[in-house]
Amino acid sequence: MYGQGMPHDTRGPEHDERLIRAHALVIDVLDTLLVAEGAALDRAIDGALERIGEFAGVDRACVFQIRGCDTLFDNTHEWAAPGIAPMLEELQSQPVDLIRPWLDDLKRGREIQVHDVAAMPDTHPLKASLYDQSIRSLVIVPMLHGSRVTGLVGFDSVREKRLFPEAEIRLLVNGQATRAGI
Repeated sequence: MYGQGMPHDTRGPEHDERLIRAHALVIDVLDTLLVAEGAALDRAIDGALERIGEFAGVDRACVFQIRGCDTLFDNTHEWAAPGIAPMLEELQSQPVDLIRPWLDDLKRGREIQVHDVAAMPDTHPLKASLYDQSIRSLVIVPMLHGSRVTGLVGFDSVREKRLFPEAEIRLLVNGQATRAGI
């Protein structure tokens, strides 16, 4: 398989310290998001993606919203690391069929992790789009309303293939939970 599922971190004291910093970051980001309204909320989401993306050392962090009777999705917010091409403008009105192979897992609240896009089956509908974005690895978590997927929050790795540690995935999970509740 090409890498679905969550790896578990058992790295010792350095990992524990990083986890403490991650929790502090989440609390600070949540505080900012919970008081933001209107245009300030959009800026707060962009800022949260930047802070979380930099902390995680990823190349892109983004939010997608599903719309159009659950047939389309749009990249609504994105942060890209210096030297990484943003994809916000290119990823509008994308057909949900691109993620259809993952929808059952996403509806159950499961994250999707692809640690090697090149190893994905050639028949996967999203593979060509990931190549076009130069993505080598990614992780996404669903935004849910009940069992309905209303959006996605994700990290991309462009410069190298990587596995996303549990602490980084938790950053996305905590961020999407707040975003879904706003």
